[in-house]
Amino acid sequence: MRLNIIFFIFLVGCLPKNLTYMCGDMECVDKKQQNEFFSKNLSLEIKLKDSKKENSIDLITLNKDNKLKKKISTSQTFSSNSKKDDKKNELKNKKQLIKAKKIALKTKRAEEKKNKKRQKKLLKLKNKEKKEVVKKIKPIIPLVNNVENVNKDNNICSVLQECDIDIIASEIKKKGIKKNFPNIAKE
Repeated sequence: MRLNIIFFIFLVGCLPKNLTYMCGDMECVDKKQQNEFFSKNLSLEIKLKDSKKENSIDLITLNKDNKLKKKISTSQTFSSNSKKDDKKNELKNKKQLIKAKKIALKTKRAEEKKNKKRQKKLLKLKNKEKKEVVKKIKPIIPLVNNVENVNKDNNICSVLQECDIDIIASEIKKKGIKKNFPNIAKE
């Protein structure tokens, strides 16, 4: 008995609902348009479809209006078909507009990517040109065999205009080579 109740509740929960989502003044075409509208406006309207039919039949009005209904039914079939066709055409048009927008976005994104790649290439070329100019301008460092710039005051470079970091580094390395290692085993 319990299983039947649980099964019944499960079936009722899985039945399709008669809901129509409204995107502004018109019905949403598909789930993507619904999500897009919700992300922009943070609101969604839901329209319930009435699927209930009247079960009570009034025989008097039915007999009186029977002749009128026959006449109206023939004209309604044409008009109802045209209304359905109009709705279908509107939905198709909306879908085509959405597809066109998506294609336009894709092409725009592709153009932006191409522009970014072009800009990166231009920056790389400019950087290469700058590096080449720097290499051409970089002076040749002469090897210093005699120590003219070293003073007795432990100042490696006496004249700042003649100092170069490479020369200073080579002089410091030479001094380090001449020194003995300290004996750290002694206390």
